Amino acid sequence: MSCNWKVLCSSVLLCSLLLTMPSQAGSAGGVPPPNPASAEAVAKQLDALKKALAEIERDLKQALGHLERDVELGTQNTQREIDDLKKQVGKLQQEVEALTKRLAVAPNVASLYGPPPAATGASPPSVAPAPSSTGRVQLVNGYTEVMTILVNNQSYMVMPGETRIISPVPTGTFTYQVLGVQPQLQTRTLAANETFTITIQPPR
Repeated sequence: MSCNWKVLCSSVLLCSLLLTMPSQAGSAGGVPPPNPASAEAVAKQLDALKKALAEIERDLKQALGHLERDVELGTQNTQREIDDLKKQVGKLQQEVEALTKRLAVAPNVASLYGPPPAATGASPPSVAPAPSSTGRVQLVNGYTEVMTILVNNQSYMVMPGETRIISPVPTGTFTYQVLGVQPQLQTRTLAANETFTITIQPPR
């Protein structure tokens, strides 16, 4: 592109010099200059000017062609980048849908680790009186996501806003840990027929 523009500038300067030389000569001294050139010389000058103009027109067309090609290539590259972004967005949407489906079946997975969870927002299920040697542990999830709690090394998944009762639990000392929140097991004491409540809340 830069070479084409240099050629154009040189050609334009050449034509300007050829066009201005006679007028400058005529203006010096205020009298018409002598005219030694014949009609043939004038015709040659005109032919030279025509050739120079033809070369300028040709170079201009080439420069415009290069410019159009550069613009077209730039447009194609931009469209390719847009298509790649669309593919990435579509892949992310598929991953989100897959995670949503996995979350929807989370209660079925949780049933493998303990009793089935109560429905979100439902009242705690009624539980028959436990023998004197056992108690209950009540799990309350204040998070907006599914939380996993270990009670005596048994894993229980608690849905957002859910209250879940673990029964029966042997009296005496027991351990619990909220995975992802508490770094180690917590030890507590459970009395006979006691309901020990573990409430987890996100930090404020």
